[in-house]
Amino acid sequence: MIQSQRGCTIRGNHYDHIGGHGHLSAHSAWEAAWQQAGGLSIAQNRASDEAQYFIRSLIFSRQLGPGDTLPPERELSAQLGIAPLTLRVALRALESDGFVTIKRGSKGGPRVTDADTLTNCWRDWVRARGDEIREIQEYSRIVEENVARLAAEKRSPEDLAALERAMQVPDERPIPVVIWHVNFHDTLGRAAHNRPLYQAWRHLRREWFIATAPVGDGREENEFRRFHQVMFEAVRDRDPARAVEAMRVHSDFMDTLVVPAPPEDDR
Repeated sequence: MIQSQRGCTIRGNHYDHIGGHGHLSAHSAWEAAWQQAGGLSIAQNRASDEAQYFIRSLIFSRQLGPGDTLPPERELSAQLGIAPLTLRVALRALESDGFVTIKRGSKGGPRVTDADTLTNCWRDWVRARGDEIREIQEYSRIVEENVARLAAEKRSPEDLAALERAMQVPDERPIPVVIWHVNFHDTLGRAAHNRPLYQAWRHLRREWFIATAPVGDGREENEFRRFHQVMFEAVRDRDPARAVEAMRVHSDFMDTLVVPAPPEDDR
C-alpha cells in the first residue's frame, strides 16, 4: 500500500478513492461489480421486499387478523412511500404465499386470508426457512442473554420503573400480545445501557414476528406474563445469573412456538 501524489490510498493497482486511475476503467469496474451482484436493481428489490416483510410482520404480530382489509393499492403505496408497481410486486408475493387474497375490480383490494389458511401458510413458510430461523434463534439467545445479564448489573431506578410499567397491559388501548411482549424486551434492552447491544436487539426485533403463529392458542400470554414477572424480579434484585436463566427458559418456550407440529397426514 502506497500514497499517491493526490493523497489517495492505493492498494495494489486500485485507488481507494472515487476518480482514481487504477488499471480498470470506471466502467469496467462497474460492469464487473454489477455482474457479480447478479445484474439486479437492488434498490427496487429492497423496496418490494421491505413492503412484503412489513405487511407480513403486521399479520404475524396480529395487528392484522384474518379477513382484515388493506387500503387500496394507490393509498397503501402512498402510506408506505413506495411506487404502486413496487407495492403490487410485494402484494403478489404475499398472495402467492397465501397470506393475502386480492379481489379484482372497483370494490376489490387486498385482504388477509381466513384463519385456517393463514395458519397453514405460516406453517409452510416456517418449514421452508428452517435454516434461516435456526440462525435467528441462535442469534436471539446470544443477544438476549447478554441483555438480561447487563440489565441486572446496570439498571437504574428509572429503568426498573419503566420495566414495571411495561409489564402492564394497557386497558384503554388494547394491543396485540406479541407487541406488548416485544415492548417489554425493548425496555429491558434499554436497561442494559449498552448501545451496540441495544442496536443488535433492534435488528433482531425485525425478525421477531416469525416467532409466533398469526393465530395464537393462548399459551403465549401466560408465558409472557410469567417471564415478565421473573425477569423483573431478577433485574430488581441485581441478580445477573437469575436473569440469564430466566431468559434461557423463556427462549426454550419461544423455540417451541416457532416450529409448528406437523399435520396429522405427515406423522
